[in-house]
Amino acid sequence: MADIVITIAAALALGLIAHELRIPPLVGFLAAGFLLHVVGFTAFAGLQQVSDIGVVLLLFTIGLKFDLRSLLQPEAHGTAALHMITVVLLGAGTIGAAAAIGIVSVSGGAGTLALLGFALSFSSTVLVVKVLEDRSDDGSYYGQIAIAILVLQDLAAVAFITIAGEEPPSLWAFALVLLIPAVWVLRRILDRVGRGELLVLFGVVMALGPGYVAFESVGIHGDLGALVLGLLFSNHPRAVEMSKSPSSASRSSSSSDSSSSSDSRRFPPGRICSWRCCCASSCCHSTSRASISWAASSGCATAPACAPAWP
Repeated sequence: MADIVITIAAALALGLIAHELRIPPLVGFLAAGFLLHVVGFTAFAGLQQVSDIGVVLLLFTIGLKFDLRSLLQPEAHGTAALHMITVVLLGAGTIGAAAAIGIVSVSGGAGTLALLGFALSFSSTVLVVKVLEDRSDDGSYYGQIAIAILVLQDLAAVAFITIAGEEPPSLWAFALVLLIPAVWVLRRILDRVGRGELLVLFGVVMALGPGYVAFESVGIHGDLGALVLGLLFSNHPRAVEMSKSPSSASRSSSSSDSSSSSDSRRFPPGRICSWRCCCASSCCHSTSRASISWAASSGCATAPACAPAWP
């Protein structure tokens, strides 16, 4: 019990410091984990599972509140493509120059440099979404565009992992199309689910069952499955209501603050600064999904740099 208390207390302390510095508390949680790791503190048993659940529920709520039409906006796919191309070229060029003058050692030639640049082009979905939620901007026009950019990055990562992975997804992955008629049935069940605890349990089961587990079982990352399940429920009349229930559970397990989403779809006046902050956050390169998922539950494990962010 003592290690759990120390972990949470460290996250609280660094989170408060981050809040006073006017930066997202999640950054403080991440710093707390790195600090505990440096001093040799060991993560308590079950931390990884708790952090995974927090990330899965967060991605499920993103899908519930996301407007798929945002993916068709030129601001989304155009920015995602331009950002990825630019960062790949800059990242590969910078690492190549560093290798040429002996600062770092890179083997493999141009292919390795391109791979490293590609890894650096991903952003942290969790971090950006938390910034948007803290500002109540995740439902705004620019918030939806920022999330659309992150979704496109995640899809690019899935395609890359599928092509380059040693073990490709199972042929049973094609059976995931059966989720579409299955969700039709589940939507009818949702119509009859009450409020409170039942709605919370329904959302959690959807995110972890047909979302995470179903995709993991066929060799596709489960986090993507949770996002897809949320998207399939997004046009249900109770989607916004359900997004607040699993989101509350996610926030509880992740020990971080958030606020309810805005239903506005227009660019809010006076939010130019927020938009710039969102763009800057979405362009920040995350260390890896493991680091971010650890940060969500204020743990102590670190992750390898240059790994694509999941998510």
